[in-house]
Amino acid sequence: MINLIEGEKGELIDKGSSFLLDSIFNVLRTDNVCLIGVVGGRSIGIILESLISKDIPWDRIHIFFLDERKVPLVSNNSNYKLINDVFLSKLNIPFENIHKFDYEKEDVVSYSKKLLKIKSFFDVVILSAGEDCHVASIFPNTGLNNSGVFYDVVNAPKAPEERISISIDFLKRSRHALLLFIGDSKKEAYEKFKSETSLLNCPAKVIESIENSCVLVGSLRN
Repeated sequence: MINLIEGEKGELIDKGSSFLLDSIFNVLRTDNVCLIGVVGGRSIGIILESLISKDIPWDRIHIFFLDERKVPLVSNNSNYKLINDVFLSKLNIPFENIHKFDYEKEDVVSYSKKLLKIKSFFDVVILSAGEDCHVASIFPNTGLNNSGVFYDVVNAPKAPEERISISIDFLKRSRHALLLFIGDSKKEAYEKFKSETSLLNCPAKVIESIENSCVLVGSLRN
């Protein structure tokens, strides 16, 4: 079931935070570990920041990146750097529970194996739709034939061209999902999301395959 919420900054942050908290604790009621997948982006960072003050047992949380650019981790183009600066660095979470992808030291095979040692699915994924309705680095008309966990992306339509991404099939296994359409630039993408029937043309439609999903639409500007 998809819970659709349209609103302004305060409401969207509150609803997004509440959804994530409910999802995490729903998992931890029955499992020892909650596996979370995140992407980069300023809007994602704002939602995640709202969790810093919450009483979450971070030692039971493992975090992976659903996509990453093949750039140094200190680069401003790195999803890890953005999320670490605003969120991860402020948590009392064990270092080994943060699973960043360093293209200089590992590949998609080793990163996939690392994830599968913990679980064979994500408990919670946090996504943001692009202007073309892409999620992670799964762009329209590409990526649907990739199976497994993570795969290499070459010639991405947005720079940097070389990346890794979670596969659409693995994303479908997720138990809970939060998807953002934030900002004026995403209005057209949201309309496409509502009207489009093809996952190939609108990868954000993957959210419909995930049992417990929430979609936030609006602005996070003051």
